Amino acid sequence: MRRSQSIIDDSPSGDDKKKPADIGTLAARVALQNALGQRLKDYDDGPQIILLSVPSSHWVQPVTDAWRIYAKAGRVRVRHSCISENPDAKDWMCVSQEARGQVSLEHVELGLSYGIQVLIIAHLPAALTPAVTAMSDASFQVEPLNWLDLKKVTVAALGAGGEMPDEPDLPVLRAMNPVLLRLAVRRGQNAGPTLSRALRLARVEAVMKKEESKGPHGFARVPGMGKIRAWGQQLVRDIADYRAGRISWADVDRGVLISGSPGCGKTTFATALAEECGIPLIIASHSAWQATGHQGDLLKAMRATFAEARAAAPCILFIDEIDSFPNRDTIGHDHHSYVRQVGNALLAEMDGAVGREGVVVVGACNNPDIVDPALKRAGRLDRHIIVTLPDASGMAEILRVHLGSDLAGEDLSVAGRIGAGHSGAEAEQWVRDARRLARQDGRAVAMDDLLQAIGQACGWSLEPEHAALVH
Repeated sequence: MRRSQSIIDDSPSGDDKKKPADIGTLAARVALQNALGQRLKDYDDGPQIILLSVPSSHWVQPVTDAWRIYAKAGRVRVRHSCISENPDAKDWMCVSQEARGQVSLEHVELGLSYGIQVLIIAHLPAALTPAVTAMSDASFQVEPLNWLDLKKVTVAALGAGGEMPDEPDLPVLRAMNPVLLRLAVRRGQNAGPTLSRALRLARVEAVMKKEESKGPHGFARVPGMGKIRAWGQQLVRDIADYRAGRISWADVDRGVLISGSPGCGKTTFATALAEECGIPLIIASHSAWQATGHQGDLLKAMRATFAEARAAAPCILFIDEIDSFPNRDTIGHDHHSYVRQVGNALLAEMDGAVGREGVVVVGACNNPDIVDPALKRAGRLDRHIIVTLPDASGMAEILRVHLGSDLAGEDLSVAGRIGAGHSGAEAEQWVRDARRLARQDGRAVAMDDLLQAIGQACGWSLEPEHAALVH
């Protein structure tokens, strides 16, 4: 515990002296020192990439704040747009994973190009692709605080006093995070009551995590998807045979185009497919690539994504909004050159001059009619499967998945008939609404809650004119 105590005793410098200790940042500082010890000094010569894996998203910002204090290595740049024209060699660029578990490799590359150091903070395994791990000069796992460290942090931040709670079970301790500690702080209260309150919050968090771990996995999370699920099941078998050396990559489908209305489950299917195959999922889109800047930046981002996918192979590369790459032969003259160059670059990556063995490309769109026919040729997205909105049976299956243990054993056929023709995303919202109705009355979810939630959204009620739906 000596290392933890030393960081608690560190005296802040500069403006930090004017501020009271933030319990969340202090907890992150202790967790950082437990993970790194004194090894940071071995990585402070020249541009370096350091990867920190943190327990959850609640640790990302506190660890970012603590890094600046702990590393004492200049300013932490959180966004690439914040980099000044003359950055200091000791500046750090912090790159935390984005939505859907991705790490922006373009931001990492930009930080290195400025000659500054790069810190990657990831909280989901999906972000730790082989490419991310391979390019890191050092990797560290930040763990939740042990009981002794947690008590020391609370006392250091708030002062001793009050009755200290008993040591909790390990799942509760591991659920504790800087955000819960901050939520437990009350004016005028010291360590004892604050820690007791934080543990109550952590117990709730631990129960939620336990319930989430019981949730559906793989194709169990995408019921009622018909043809695309059947294709996915075949791909699972092919990937297993390819990895075992029983078939060559030439015998595996290289890609598929999925089309359907918004909310029909295209992205969820890609996630389930990767889970079933037991391989990484890399998610990209036209808008994400375009967000990096002008055309040159878009092309660089696109190539970086495909390079990451090749490094992670076998993997699923999911390209959302692929209809944003319109048909090069039907675009207006003013944008013809731009669209053709971007389209050609995507086709080149799909063909893979350096090969894309092991990379299955899943393209998704709402409007397949405007997708460039060249993308749908053999060896690219050579299958097109339409995801339709669920029928009554499919909707009942979707509702069962989202309900989890609620309404266990209940017949959902009526709810399925009422909600048929709507999307899985809408079904998820109905379940949330039903649970909210039950919470307002302080009871478990009832079938009437679900029917009321669906009815309000669909314009249906328990009136005579709708009686046929329940028979």
